[in-house]
Amino acid sequence: MTPTFEIKVDQAKVDRVHFLLSDVKNGAQLALMRSINNTLIGARTLTAKMIGQKATLKSADIKARIFMLKARMNWLNGRLSINGAPVFATEYKHTIKKRGGISVKYYKDEKALQLRHGFPAEMNSGYEGIFLRDREKSSTWPIGKTSKTGSRMRWRLPINEIMGPSVMTLYENTPGISEAVETEASARLLREMESQVNYILEKHK
Repeated sequence: MTPTFEIKVDQAKVDRVHFLLSDVKNGAQLALMRSINNTLIGARTLTAKMIGQKATLKSADIKARIFMLKARMNWLNGRLSINGAPVFATEYKHTIKKRGGISVKYYKDEKALQLRHGFPAEMNSGYEGIFLRDREKSSTWPIGKTSKTGSRMRWRLPINEIMGPSVMTLYENTPGISEAVETEASARLLREMESQVNYILEKHK
């Protein structure tokens, strides 16, 4: 999983924080670490919000697939990475129709995908997914046994689970998201550094 967004503080700002907190042991590292991590959290929230304005996924489900690598005292950087695996169709807005079939809507501004032969099924683990029978595969599997009288076995086609776009795909299809997150993160990082420096200086008066 490659980083989608990275926060680094340029050396001039690092030097300034060290100068202002020179009398506080580890004060500069603490201020920078907190500033980066708070900015990282804000960047993840904004990313999820912008994706959620386009996709029908819940904000919590989007955030769960945006991973943060937070700064530490000895590593003053922050990274966001987005999961590229497909998302279960059940996590998107979907409707199970009374007469059979399911509709799944991935994007708010696009029509729902109509699955005439789609059906929900619950796995042994308790997870419920949306499935289709694979009518293109020649292989089938039996669901009954041949009776003593020689009656035929019943067969069913294998099933495939319906998956939706990954959060990474949603990110890539959201216009202006990268620029918006970077702009907001740059501004917030400056605010956070000023706030953290003032807080530490006030605490150590």
